[in-house]
Amino acid sequence: MKNKKFYVGLFGVLVGAAIVMLRLAGTTNDDAMLWIGCGWIGCGILQTVKGFRYARDEEYRKKYDTEANDERNRYLAMKALAWAGYGFLLISSAAAVLAFAFNEDGIGMASAAALGVMILLYLVSYFVIRRKN
Repeated sequence: MKNKKFYVGLFGVLVGAAIVMLRLAGTTNDDAMLWIGCGWIGCGILQTVKGFRYARDEEYRKKYDTEANDERNRYLAMKALAWAGYGFLLISSAAAVLAFAFNEDGIGMASAAALGVMILLYLVSYFVIRRKN
């Protein structure tokens, strides 16, 4: 079956169920894990439903494939991802500076580490793409 959405959705439901079960079993005491698991389950269900619709509805499949392969949509998606990356860099930088200014070293270190990882990913992807073209 070529329908990846269905399998990705099932994977999300299974991972979410595993996280919820671990939280309910008392493996972790963090209440956020329960909600993270529920989020995985919800997203997995939505992906599974989209996968079923893609497999069953010929008109939806044609429309989806046309939009997915359209060059303008690919350009817009890449542009939106670039803007999201820039926004993340700005927010993470501001969070790190403010956290260190208010003596919140843990938050500052996490923000600075996220900023460093993002810049490292950018550099690696830049050199890989430059080498391919």
